[in-house]
Amino acid sequence: MPIPALFKIYPWPLVKAGLFGLLAAAAFSLVPLARARATPPSALFRRAPKARLPLGVETAGAIVAGVGLATMAVATAPTPMAAAIMMAGVAVAFALLAALGRAAAFVAGRARGLTRGPVKLGLANLAGPGSAAHTASPAIGLGVALLACVVLIQSALLAQVSDVAPRTAPAMVFTEIPADRAQAFDAAVASVTGPLNAETYLRMPFATGRIVAVKGKPIDVKATKPSERWAFDNDISLSLFAKEPRNAGVVAGQWWRADHAGPPQVAMNVEIAEAAGLKVGDTITVLVLGREIEARIAALRKVDFGGFGPNFALIFNPATLEGADLRSVAIARMGRDQEATLTRTLGKAFPGVNVISVREQLDAAAALFDRLALAVRGAAAVAGLAGLLVLAGAIAAGARARAREAATLKVLGATRSQILAAYVIEYGAVGLIAGSAGVLLGFAAAWPVVVKVFEASWSVDWSGVLLLLAGATSLTTLGGLIAASLALSQRPAPVLRGD
Repeated sequence: MPIPALFKIYPWPLVKAGLFGLLAAAAFSLVPLARARATPPSALFRRAPKARLPLGVETAGAIVAGVGLATMAVATAPTPMAAAIMMAGVAVAFALLAALGRAAAFVAGRARGLTRGPVKLGLANLAGPGSAAHTASPAIGLGVALLACVVLIQSALLAQVSDVAPRTAPAMVFTEIPADRAQAFDAAVASVTGPLNAETYLRMPFATGRIVAVKGKPIDVKATKPSERWAFDNDISLSLFAKEPRNAGVVAGQWWRADHAGPPQVAMNVEIAEAAGLKVGDTITVLVLGREIEARIAALRKVDFGGFGPNFALIFNPATLEGADLRSVAIARMGRDQEATLTRTLGKAFPGVNVISVREQLDAAAALFDRLALAVRGAAAVAGLAGLLVLAGAIAAGARARAREAATLKVLGATRSQILAAYVIEYGAVGLIAGSAGVLLGFAAAWPVVVKVFEASWSVDWSGVLLLLAGATSLTTLGGLIAASLALSQRPAPVLRGD
């Protein structure tokens, strides 16, 4: 990002990282240590069942560490509510993936009777007690879910900036157009773009004002939610229209008559109205041009600030500010070549007019967002790496059992290729199931963020999704090959004698 970085030692982030590491290590290591302490030495020689988890100091410490880890994650997050929601979502996703792993093992156990050869061996391993479906599926699925969520949000927002916005937003915006030269400005634009129409050009009077009272009572900014204060503690944009404009977006009430000359009427952004508890027929008082004007809400409208239309928080009937010498703003759609020509023309004829290329801003935003998304994907990839580490741990933990299994199969006449195929089927199925479930969970997490939070159009980068699914399946299949290679690298006789 084009922001200067200040490189130095920041103690508090380092302390937080250390605390997170200690709490995570305690939460996940104390329970196995408690089980090891409760296991009598004689059980190790008799191959007795594993000892049950004792309710001792270690267990209590693991619970305290887990609660502390969650509390610290929420307390130190920039938005604690978002962190709490994310943690709850991860917990639900983990439970679903664990249940899915057990269901996959159950189905594999039922289906193995219908198959033969390596497929039957692979399904039998998938249904067995040491199946990777029990251990690796939740971790791999969570990693894929997080990566899928990031990829889907990124692709949808990038498409909004690079595809949807250029089609719906104006290409250029012009401000500070003098009132006495408005017609001449229109003619200058028409000389470059051709005849003007409502679909390609719109010029509107412009002013700013501040809402100082609603329903006759002064605004209490502190009583308004922080996310909704922007309309009450700052000046907001307003304009004047006689007739209902194109793309007005009226959702309640109706527009005034074109010749209305009575008390001031206003069409208000519905989001501002909801924040202040206003409805059609209520009154607001606006401080504009040094005067306090009380107006009745005639209509509520949904304002698309990124669209091609009158994107003002407030629109009054013209008689409200009759006699005021207001400057205008204009928006236009045109090609890139016309943009350059018009910019040169206006630079000579209207040097005081501000010319803003929205297309250039969108291109810059897309490039910046793409770089920022790279960093976000890198952070999300940590979850995928964690899933791979869990898979590696599962392979290492079951290496002895796998070696004994491979040795037994060799003695019974199985070939190396059959054993390799069985392992590939087992681990490939785990990757495919966990990856598919992770992608679905990523969809479920990304859709509300894109549609509800960012209010953007939903679009799917299928190539990225398929790449994630193929990557999860390929990596787990590779894990199966590694597990098979480790098992097959040992001679059957020493393995069976030693066991």
